[in-house]
Amino acid sequence: MQPLSTTTITRSFQWGIVIVSDPEGEIPDVDPDAATTAASGALVALVRHEADVPSFDDDFELAMVEITVRLLAEEADLGDRRALFDGALDTPAGTLSVGDANDEVLVSTHHGRTRVVVSVPGDWPVDDHHHESLQIDLVPVTAS
Repeated sequence: MQPLSTTTITRSFQWGIVIVSDPEGEIPDVDPDAATTAASGALVALVRHEADVPSFDDDFELAMVEITVRLLAEEADLGDRRALFDGALDTPAGTLSVGDANDEVLVSTHHGRTRVVVSVPGDWPVDDHHHESLQIDLVPVTAS
């Protein structure tokens, strides 16, 4: 399935978290033992901390994380990816902020409620919450 839009964010995350939030969403307290923590209008996912790299004589580059956000018209198969979070967020504004306290990117999403699926490569160790690559799929919530 072809996404309606795709946004890729590649940068370091000083706090080791990425926040996905409606502009009015209340950000939940982070559970350091869980890959994701969610509330009704926001979620927090653990990612690789920018200083989580080997250092030789204090000479190192910051660790980078790649986040791909896909706006979809319907659910898509994850393929070989593994879901860390699959739930709905309130999205009355039709936008979500993806980032942290240092920087954020606004992405368009579905108005009202949006199903959010956060996934990682299937070969990533289950107990390692320092993710280097996240895919965030935004799918409309359909009435049932």
